[in-house]
Amino acid sequence: MNPKINSPIDQTVDDTIIELTRSFDKYKDEKDSTQTRACIETAILLLTKENLTDEQIVSLNYSVATAYSDIIAMDYKNLNQEEKEKLYEECIYYFRAALDNIEYLSGDVNGLYQQLYTNAGNAYSEVGRVLEAMRLFDIASTKYGMFPMACGNKGLAEYKLAHFLYDPNHLHILAHHSYSCLVNALKHKRYLDLHGNASDFFESKKQILEANYPDDFLSNPMNLGNYDFGKTKKEEKYRMWATFNSLFLNELNDAITDPIVATDYLHLPSMIYSVGDDRWKFHYGMINQIKQEYVSARYIFYEGIQNRKSAHLADKEVLQIEIEMDVNSFSDFSIRMAFRTLYSVLDRIAFFMNEYFELGMNVGKVSFRSIWKTKDGQESVLVDRCKNNYMLNAIYWLSKDVYDENYKRTTKPASKEFDTLRNRMEHRYVVSVLGNTAFNDDYIYQIDTVDLYRKTLELMKLVREAILYLIFAIHIEEKHKKDLSEQEGKLIPQLKTNIMPDICK
Repeated sequence: MNPKINSPIDQTVDDTIIELTRSFDKYKDEKDSTQTRACIETAILLLTKENLTDEQIVSLNYSVATAYSDIIAMDYKNLNQEEKEKLYEECIYYFRAALDNIEYLSGDVNGLYQQLYTNAGNAYSEVGRVLEAMRLFDIASTKYGMFPMACGNKGLAEYKLAHFLYDPNHLHILAHHSYSCLVNALKHKRYLDLHGNASDFFESKKQILEANYPDDFLSNPMNLGNYDFGKTKKEEKYRMWATFNSLFLNELNDAITDPIVATDYLHLPSMIYSVGDDRWKFHYGMINQIKQEYVSARYIFYEGIQNRKSAHLADKEVLQIEIEMDVNSFSDFSIRMAFRTLYSVLDRIAFFMNEYFELGMNVGKVSFRSIWKTKDGQESVLVDRCKNNYMLNAIYWLSKDVYDENYKRTTKPASKEFDTLRNRMEHRYVVSVLGNTAFNDDYIYQIDTVDLYRKTLELMKLVREAILYLIFAIHIEEKHKKDLSEQEGKLIPQLKTNIMPDICK
């Protein structure tokens, strides 16, 4: 049964959207998931219309995403796991569609901007992608000033993340920052009270932190040491750029931007092996390579986006035929090389997981999406293990952002564009062009230089997130292994590793 909304032929699209929004609110208050689903169908149909404005696209996608979130809340107890997963997939897909378009809006979109980023962050947090949630909460509270709900929710996300860290010093720093976020949010209790029991929930987590830490620790600024971003201006500029874009392999970089976070310190935690088990060489060596490829791609990308007063040394004395609008340079190549390298890191993570979790998949068929399915299309044992490993579940949901022709359902509207771009870079002719005049056919794939920059930076953040989740997931697995061994009264030999000094690299 469709909701009673006038035909779009009889009214403007804006009027239809306003009426739809009222219907969504009405059926949410009435807890009527059937009518909410009908409104979703109408909104999705509207999204197929041509010549919609960016404002209309954002509004419709945001309404659909929020409606799916409402259905989950209304029907949660009556939904099986598969139904919940599909609803969350749709919810996140439409939130991402709205986020992809809101940056193009002009004028005052303060309220919509903050609500969208906050609610999208909530959805990501609910499926385990706590780092992406923190990023979205942070955006909601920075562009247009502090937003109490986003600030408090970031504190909750940091509180949640702290439980999965193996470094106690970082845990305490994150707990301190979480407390500050909760305190700042609770200064606006009157506003929070408009959102149900938000202030009570924030207060309860704040009190837990107060019960576990002395007041002088929580109330005073932390002394994070006298660090700097580098010894030279070039190094300082690079490390500041990476820090403020939250690109270091360091979970503190998602909370603070002090120089102390400007290091890729994360690696595998303490690992338990049987005597004579040499798999540690593969595990630690593979993570070494994953980290090295990520940090190298990060620096190559950084080099590629720098303004130059003259041609790069690699571009001098290179004969090229001038073609209108085409960009061929070392800088352009650097960005594309970073993109290709980053994409390959995802498959290396899958390769590592196949061995560590003993999935037994044919290594030639392992990919970031395929490890979650058996050869007959059923869920692999890895999905079942997500129930007891929050960070492994985060990787599972992050994998849904990556397109694979065998698993076409994704939570990222632009995922196929990323996959097509990667495929063309590897096998065909891809050229960057100046201005929004890009097109593609079977022979030529053109991409606007700004779009290439944005896609590469977005991919870099996704890959970083995957690496961090992997480290935390292994930490949880090793803790489970240790707890089980202790219950059985077994001796637990742990591998001792040495950190390679920079001078040996």
